[in-house]
Amino acid sequence: MGYVTHDHVEGGGVRIGGAALYASLTAGRLGKQAAVLTSHGKDFAGRQALQVIAAKVVPAPRTTGFRHIYDAGRRIQFVGEEAGPLSVGDLPAAWTSAHLVYLCPVLHEVPMEMAASFPRAWIGVAPQGWLRRWDKGGRVRPCGWEGFEALLTRSRMVIV
Repeated sequence: MGYVTHDHVEGGGVRIGGAALYASLTAGRLGKQAAVLTSHGKDFAGRQALQVIAAKVVPAPRTTGFRHIYDAGRRIQFVGEEAGPLSVGDLPAAWTSAHLVYLCPVLHEVPMEMAASFPRAWIGVAPQGWLRRWDKGGRVRPCGWEGFEALLTRSRMVIV
């Protein structure tokens, strides 16, 4: 669960991204039944990629977009557009019986309480989206992760 994204690259190109997209496509290619809960706009360049897996898409005016600038080997990241937030109410009821769940927000879009919706699941977490903040200009910077304790007691794996 998390945003599918546009990564705006030099020269005006767009690459599709987001841990939720990569994880669900990989699981599907490995022969597993995969699904993704995400939000994006009609402008999402990867709609065709999502057709090979089950997807619940919360409609949004735009797709979440990032711009990256590389300076002396360091990446400076900016948020441009942001899709709509995800909520527990967006989760299809049938999905709550999943055996494996991966919560992988990129911009705080997945509520940490989402883990409680999966009582029997092995839960993995990629907290990158909860470890970011951004200013009015969109520049992304690290921040502390607040309120994570209850989520970690339900999680079996954290990818940092």
